[in-house]
Amino acid sequence: MALLEAFLIFIFAVIISSVINNRFPQIPTAFIQIALGVVIFIIPIQVDFQFNSEVFMFAVIAPLLFVEGTHVSRTKLLEYRKPILLMSMALVFATVVGVGYFIHWIWPALPMPAAFAIAAILCPTDAVAVSAITRGKLLPKGSMTILEGESLLNDAAGIISFKIAVTALVTGTFSLFQAIEQFIISTILGVLIGAIIGFVVVRIRIDLTANKGLKDNNTLTFIQLLTPFVVYFLAEEVHASGIIAVVIAGLIHGLERDRLIRAQTELQMNYHQIWNTFSYALNGFVFVVLGFMIPTVVIDIFQTEPDNFSFLIVITILIAIAIYACRFVWVYFWYKDFYFPKNIQSYLDEEHDSHETPPSRVRYAFIMTMCGIHGTISLSMALTLPFIITQGQAFEYRNDLLFIASFMVLISLILAQIVLPLITPSAEDTTFKGMTYQSAKIFIVQKVIQHFKNESKKDKNDTNYRPVLNQYYGELLFLLNSET
Repeated sequence: MALLEAFLIFIFAVIISSVINNRFPQIPTAFIQIALGVVIFIIPIQVDFQFNSEVFMFAVIAPLLFVEGTHVSRTKLLEYRKPILLMSMALVFATVVGVGYFIHWIWPALPMPAAFAIAAILCPTDAVAVSAITRGKLLPKGSMTILEGESLLNDAAGIISFKIAVTALVTGTFSLFQAIEQFIISTILGVLIGAIIGFVVVRIRIDLTANKGLKDNNTLTFIQLLTPFVVYFLAEEVHASGIIAVVIAGLIHGLERDRLIRAQTELQMNYHQIWNTFSYALNGFVFVVLGFMIPTVVIDIFQTEPDNFSFLIVITILIAIAIYACRFVWVYFWYKDFYFPKNIQSYLDEEHDSHETPPSRVRYAFIMTMCGIHGTISLSMALTLPFIITQGQAFEYRNDLLFIASFMVLISLILAQIVLPLITPSAEDTTFKGMTYQSAKIFIVQKVIQHFKNESKKDKNDTNYRPVLNQYYGELLFLLNSET
């Protein structure tokens, strides 16, 4: 009952944060939620929040990564596959190893596995936070696609690296060969399980929707809501990577979203609204929990090791510099592969009418560095740090690492909030300014209909376009009825 009460209080705080953000939109929602978490800690109401890392991974991280997978553009992922893989895989492992050794060098008392663990925690990035902060600003071509792909895949790479480091920390033994073997096996199994279950569920749902004519949207939506939990559970049961599995399942479910255009617009909108609400609640929940736990961590540090507080501040700043430096150098070195995902001639052929001037190598690297915001996944990983390690000993550095992770998230949010608007130009005014979400969707559908009508006039066999046009006319009618 105590856990349920705490959960309800935190969710209520998420609702309040939306109200406050609506009144003061210039304040990022994450800051409001963290502040409300601190308020919950201060008010004289006992909130008994017993944290369970396995439940947190299952109930929070798995569905969040699944949602990211369903929303990302698979076409863009393929187009920018090299820079995305460079950022989401290669940079993660370079950061874990390089920054991990750096942390151990400046803090020799910290066990090496713990140094690798905190480096892994600070690898995942939050593209949603970047999008919110840069709203109304113009990022370099393709950068948002790269950031979204990085955010999706580096979550998985960071979490796997984190789990390997934590296993070494808890068991007291570490083998590089076994770690690589474990990573490869768990990744391959995770991909297979996520692909198989994802494909089966999608096939069933598309068949029920398109072929069997099932109109029960509640049943279809409930099946999709259960999918990430089932995929994660089954993957972990066979010692595969549940995180990789839900990411792959999410990508495959994105195919279903595309197919739904030919099925039911109402069902598609139902998915969108429910998952958006669910994702917003989970993200908000994590930031409120962070705000609630920061005072606890700070008080505990002051009570047990008061002289250590200034040391942790210095360590956090040095780690932040190392993380940002590593990211900047990485993007600077691979600049051409980032801004020109294909060959240069191909870029010139495709973008001959574009007015965007390619940013300098330094400016592009600086923008992408500032976009490396840490958010929900980093916080979630930090909260899963073990309390007990080798031979039943208490992990004395847990609060220290939680402090570092929490303030690194705050540093990345604050720096991005201040710097990104200054170094990115304002986007030109668009037709969508002042539109509601519903009005914007109507406008887009109308433009799509006009495009297909123009194309059908060029094609002698215009009957090929009639089914598609009829579908979009139906979607437009539904949207117009919904708006009224």
